[in-house]
Amino acid sequence: MEIRPATMAERPAVFNILDGALLAIEYERVTTVLEQQQVYVALVGRDAAQRIVGVIVVDDEEILAIAVRRRRRGQGIGTALVRDLQQRHEKLVAYFDERVAPFWSAVDFTPHSLTGTDRLRGVWERP
Repeated sequence: MEIRPATMAERPAVFNILDGALLAIEYERVTTVLEQQQVYVALVGRDAAQRIVGVIVVDDEEILAIAVRRRRRGQGIGTALVRDLQQRHEKLVAYFDERVAPFWSAVDFTPHSLTGTDRLRGVWERP
């Protein structure tokens, strides 16, 4: 598996994966960070046969979205995308629902409750 910044030509595939995960995303913001090369894709296959199977979107230190193709979930792709970002950043923040808290804990994010909401804020800092 290869992880690298997405290109603008890959925008349709990126949005296809994000839409397939039923995420509430701001398309303009994702496009902006895509232009800034802060959207990373996980690819499998060789050369021209490579296929995007996962996407992670980051704006500075905030992870805006992470998604993996439904048929490829449970294969460590999401973990690999987060671990790749952890190599590039000193600190990362993610907002997520309680149901996915085990994933974020597994990649070393410390969850904090957000007052007045059912969402959590996870923080990771380089040791």
